[in-house]
Amino acid sequence: MRKIFYSIVLLIGIFYSCKKTDIGVDNLDLTQSYRLKKEIHNPNERTEAVDSYFYNENGLISRIESVRRTFYVMHSGQVVDEIDTVLQTFEYTNGLCTKWNIQKKGSPFILDYYEFNYNTKNLPVSRIHYKKEAPTEYRSYVYDNSDRLIKVTDTVNTSQYRRYEFTYGKDNNIESIAEYNGNKITYVSLDDMVNYTKAIKGLPLSFAFDESYPSYPSYFSLSPHNKLIEVSQSGYGTKDTISYLYQYNEVGLPVNRKTSPGGATVIFEYEKK
Repeated sequence: MRKIFYSIVLLIGIFYSCKKTDIGVDNLDLTQSYRLKKEIHNPNERTEAVDSYFYNENGLISRIESVRRTFYVMHSGQVVDEIDTVLQTFEYTNGLCTKWNIQKKGSPFILDYYEFNYNTKNLPVSRIHYKKEAPTEYRSYVYDNSDRLIKVTDTVNTSQYRRYEFTYGKDNNIESIAEYNGNKITYVSLDDMVNYTKAIKGLPLSFAFDESYPSYPSYFSLSPHNKLIEVSQSGYGTKDTISYLYQYNEVGLPVNRKTSPGGATVIFEYEKK
């Protein structure tokens, strides 16, 4: 598969201008009163996708309902326009997510589920992926002395087939991810706004790195703040540029993200607890 070299630029401040002490980094405590309720991708388009978030009585995420629309025209001229809904549900033990289920809405059958195990610091150290009740993949997590995730390894039938290593920079924000095959993603520039995943309580620390999370980009959820201004990915010399333009609310949580080229839009909706 062709590797691509990305330079991703986030343009901020056009829609919302405020001193650093008013929103963002210095206001993280205020975000605790907000929780994410909905993400709307490409609103009012044929490719619209909606992710809705539901919480239990303890304020922990209990369900994510993801609605995806498939629209295309076949060679015969027949138009295919389908709606598909996937449910992700979460089970907890002593406040920690220990099981994550995935199934089609309306179906009694669970397609996949994941079980998490934790260390004495309540950090996930392993995740087992099951299909049809049979374990298919084992993922392990390694942390440094500051409890930051530094390595993820995937194993199937005792054979390692995927590995990622993480480094961190200022304010404990993720700086780079190196893959086993030599590919490397580097987070070049950072901003001072709040990472929207901080408005979702209960997800395992590395959940957004566990691939099925509906939002892109995912890896940056390991950082405490939004922090996505410029990202580069090493490859075979090809270079693409993607720009992100954000709007923020009064506490620095993103409420709108636009991508250029392409014009893809994501709207984030929150509620106060």
